[in-house]
Amino acid sequence: MKKLIQILVLQTFLLLVLSGLSSAQFLGQLNTAKTFQPGEFNLGGYLGVYENAISTFGQFRMGVIDYFDFGVKLGVLDFQTTGEKDHTGVILGGDLKYGVLDTEIDDPFDLSLGMVWEYSDVDYLKRFAMGGNFVISKGFVLESGNILSPYGRLNIRAERLTKENRPGKSVSDTDLEIGATVGAILQVRGGWHFVGEFQLDEYYGFLMGLSYYIY
Repeated sequence: MKKLIQILVLQTFLLLVLSGLSSAQFLGQLNTAKTFQPGEFNLGGYLGVYENAISTFGQFRMGVIDYFDFGVKLGVLDFQTTGEKDHTGVILGGDLKYGVLDTEIDDPFDLSLGMVWEYSDVDYLKRFAMGGNFVISKGFVLESGNILSPYGRLNIRAERLTKENRPGKSVSDTDLEIGATVGAILQVRGGWHFVGEFQLDEYYGFLMGLSYYIY
């Protein structure tokens, strides 16, 4: 009965995630709801492929105090428009995450709440977004001893776009948006973690990469 309830909760959350489509995010989630212990950290490299863009970036993530961790991401965003030259710029983001539920203390799944922000500057278009994350996940030990952790994220954010029409003249627009991601992390021996993630947003995309955990 307990496992059935866990499955129903996870399915309900994933349905909410799949229905929450909105404007673009380019740095994804790329980690589960479980928080790092103080002093634990990891370094990762990732590639994001979207309908009209490609992102390559790195992430540093570290545990601060019990049930709190933070991450910083930095990379390059390349917009590709048919018949026109590519538009390339920088993308930067970060988040702070607080663990609400933890399977290590017999909770049915991992659950975290957090704050997230993302900034991109690509030629004539600047974008800044800030909001909150709701992340749920659960790890499953495989026969090989590796751990597979599916996760989902619901993101609610305020997003401001500033477009420069000509030098000294720009137009800005701010909206409240809802976005979502669904993915999984495979933790193998030796500290390596492989991740794949689908983004359900204005720009549909797939992110993948790997990270190395140092304890």
